[in-house]
Amino acid sequence: GSVLGGAVVYIPQAGNDPTIEVNTTTYPGTAVTRTDSDVNYSLDYYRTVPSHVPWAEIQTISYDKIDSVVKGHTNSLAEAVGDVMLTKWAPTVAGKQIATTGADVDAVSTQTGNRKGFSHKDLMTAMIALNVANVPKNGRVALIDDNMYGYFYDEMTDKQFNAYNQFANNQTGQVGRLHGFDIYTRSSVLAYSNGGATCNAYAAALAATDNLASLVWQEDMVERAVGDTKPFQNKNDALYYGDIWSMILRAGGRKKRSDNNGVIAIVQGQ
Repeated sequence: GSVLGGAVVYIPQAGNDPTIEVNTTTYPGTAVTRTDSDVNYSLDYYRTVPSHVPWAEIQTISYDKIDSVVKGHTNSLAEAVGDVMLTKWAPTVAGKQIATTGADVDAVSTQTGNRKGFSHKDLMTAMIALNVANVPKNGRVALIDDNMYGYFYDEMTDKQFNAYNQFANNQTGQVGRLHGFDIYTRSSVLAYSNGGATCNAYAAALAATDNLASLVWQEDMVERAVGDTKPFQNKNDALYYGDIWSMILRAGGRKKRSDNNGVIAIVQGQ
């Protein structure tokens, strides 16, 4: 996409491909204008709550607290951007959610009742859905919620596991590859209300009937833009008798296509 004014990303969307005529003898042909459109997304501002590091405390501790505080701000920003980005990529069109079909598994956190385990067959269902939609087969990614990953991992056959494990990469965080997806895990991915087509908002509490979800996508079907992290500091602040640190970051993203093609949520079935 193209950034407009530094705050909005503009993504042109091509219209319909031409219709194919076979053995047609009618002349002249009928010219049809292709109608293009566009989708846009704004860049959000993320900022950390400032941290106060008192001068007196720095004199009495044996570690570099400033360094620890700065790392904490950087990591918290990255985590928040990741959480929000997933909600922006999550499908909101009915039919782009696949319910898990494994055996019953225990609820987690504030959920009540059982949920269906995430079977590798559910990932195959997602693969077939993307194939039918003519989504490119390269660049497919599956991000699995750690709470769903245990069942997925245990249910693979020995043959599947051996092939899967060959793609593990500690440097990138990839844990394996199956059914055409590069697979990663995360402590939390998404949650949906039971039967809902739209995922829960960022930082929303998990309700008793909500279902956890993992997300699969093709890399060309999602968009993101992340700027540089800007740190701010007041060193030797006279009012605070110490240092003040904070950071700000601008980032945004969305599903590339308004029809949500190329993105599927795999949601716990009940």
